[in-house]
Amino acid sequence: MISATSWLYVRSSFDNWVVK
Repeated sequence: MISATSWLYVRSSFDNWVVK
């Protein structure tokens, strides 16, 4: 299972990529 902190980091990076 992926850790919560890692998931938040991945999610924020993904959202930032989607916006661009």
